[in-house]
Amino acid sequence: MPLVYPIKRVFRSWKLFVALLIGVIFASTFFAGINVKANLAAKQVMDEQLTGIYADMQFDAFLNYSNPAAAKPYILGVDGVTDVEYFYRSYQPSLVQSDNFTNTQFIQTVAVPNSSSLYTGLMGIPPEGLGENETYILDTSIADPYKSPLQQLKVGDVIQTALQFRTANWGNTTDVHLNLTVAGFVKLTDEAYS
Repeated sequence: MPLVYPIKRVFRSWKLFVALLIGVIFASTFFAGINVKANLAAKQVMDEQLTGIYADMQFDAFLNYSNPAAAKPYILGVDGVTDVEYFYRSYQPSLVQSDNFTNTQFIQTVAVPNSSSLYTGLMGIPPEGLGENETYILDTSIADPYKSPLQQLKVGDVIQTALQFRTANWGNTTDVHLNLTVAGFVKLTDEAYS
């Protein structure tokens, strides 16, 4: 019985019902079109921003020196992962020759494999390459108006630092003390920097 009244009202004023139905369809189509267009515009903007990003994910792991090579096949086995690069990065207290080894500086030290895209993105590498206990310094003279102690070094100067490695026992570390000789100053390409 309750459905009889609405059905009777629709049949009595069917012209009004059809006009109302057409109005609702047009309004729904209009707002759906705006929503689809907004989503397409947002996708285009996002795709444009992502073209300049060369790495989708970065994470830090406290591994000993043999673990990164063992972990790489497992990471590549994850769906959607196309490539993996690893490098060693450390902030250790260092002394530099430019201030006569008096002030301790916390300098970022990065060890990069020669096969890495970060290494191939270095500009200004001397043709003879690196010898034992030699290092390149990233030239940040344009971006660093305060002239970090590294920018005051010259080719042949020495940096006293240490590299810290995890050992197989959980929580234990080994420090390797080094005197690194500056072999040159290099810059990164935009792609390598990203």
